[in-house]
Amino acid sequence: MNMTTTLSTTVVLNADQIRKTQEAIDAYIHSIKTSPNHRAGAVPYYRFHDAGQPIRGTVLLFHGLSASPHQMWRLADYLFSK
Repeated sequence: MNMTTTLSTTVVLNADQIRKTQEAIDAYIHSIKTSPNHRAGAVPYYRFHDAGQPIRGTVLLFHGLSASPHQMWRLADYLFSK
């Protein structure tokens, strides 16, 4: 069975859209880090392409309960570069 999907639509974000999104994510990360229930290293990891560069989608990775986002960085970087 072939499960390949081809996306023909691209999105081009400008610098302001990327900046606003990063600010929102960073505010969320700050709220996690200041929580008394925070587990060291358990914060989101994200990457953005440069403004004006066409992108074809978003990848969201989930890890197991005993894992952390940091453990996914190699896979995230690999997927980001493709």
